[in-house]
Amino acid sequence: QVTAANSGAAVEGELRVTTGSERPIFSTPISLPNQSNKRVSFPVHLPVNSTQLTVELVDEAGTRIQLAATNNIKTLDENSMLYGVITPDPDALDLLDSVTVGRAEAAVAFLTIADLPTSALGYDMLDVLIISNVDSSQFSASQITALDNWLQFGGQLVVTGGANWQQTTAAFSDWLPVTPTDTTSVDDLPTLAEEFR
Repeated sequence: QVTAANSGAAVEGELRVTTGSERPIFSTPISLPNQSNKRVSFPVHLPVNSTQLTVELVDEAGTRIQLAATNNIKTLDENSMLYGVITPDPDALDLLDSVTVGRAEAAVAFLTIADLPTSALGYDMLDVLIISNVDSSQFSASQITALDNWLQFGGQLVVTGGANWQQTTAAFSDWLPVTPTDTTSVDDLPTLAEEFR
């Protein structure tokens, strides 16, 4: 996602993404009227061993208006497991980076609802998306559609809710194989813990 703001004269131009070379790996047109602020989401397929992205705003003549670079990027081997996690309590799920399920390594990307793409292609880097104890009414219709399309093509979604499970599951009730009707507190779930490892 790129956020572009303009407090001056209107700009008709293009956002270009590069990875160190001058040749863009992605570009998209953008219109920025005076006093505008836009967030643009797009998937970028990184070349092997990329460590940083540069985003450039140019006008219609190709003149650079603004340049920004990302923080260092960690790339994963295609045989790695990547979990996307949306939760208000990241500490509860940071153990996932040790759950490799037979892969070479595992990593966890902690996300916010605003981070989620509005295109199914944007989910392709994830092996599993975990949504835990968040209000699913905050998801936009386009995010729900994109997530649904990703699931249709084999994406994996895990939804957990705790005491607020109704809010968490509301937007996903048609997809879930189980519909909870009540909650019960237990001290331990040894069988589930054994399977999880």
